[in-house]
Amino acid sequence: MEIRQILEQNINKAQEGRNLWIEICNKYKLGDEDYVILMPSLNAEYNYYALLHLSEFIDRVRAEKIIILTYDENVKKIGKMFSNKICDIYDFSREEAEYLMKFYCLYMFTDKLIIISLEEPEGRNGRQLIGKKGITLEELIAIGIYGLKECKKIIPPNYNGNDEKIKKFLSIE
Repeated sequence: MEIRQILEQNINKAQEGRNLWIEICNKYKLGDEDYVILMPSLNAEYNYYALLHLSEFIDRVRAEKIIILTYDENVKKIGKMFSNKICDIYDFSREEAEYLMKFYCLYMFTDKLIIISLEEPEGRNGRQLIGKKGITLEELIAIGIYGLKECKKIIPPNYNGNDEKIKKFLSIE
């Protein structure tokens, strides 16, 4: 594939990402104190630790409202148990996540979009830090992505349902 074609494809994807961002901003009437959390993968550990430390992040940035974009069924089912500031958990496909990240890679158009990944968008390579000097995945998400000062031990919310996938998700350590 020619470089020109690759560039055109990337620009088209970034344009789609821009359109998605505008749609999200309009739908949720995002203000200065509102944040969008993108969970672009089905990595249960990433998504679990992101939810587990979300309240601390909300307190740190004084967020009024949180929108979560994900296609992870576990997050969609129980995400709101982690914070009452979560306004909506929007069903966002992997393809849509890629478009939004492509736009974000073009330039950081907002500081209100938090991407829960150590490998994405392109260029991130935080996964290689796990285990170095005892660094854990949970610390990378809490401190590295959310910008918290420390990674506190947090107990997940109680789940009294019968869904085994949810029980497994909530027992990640």
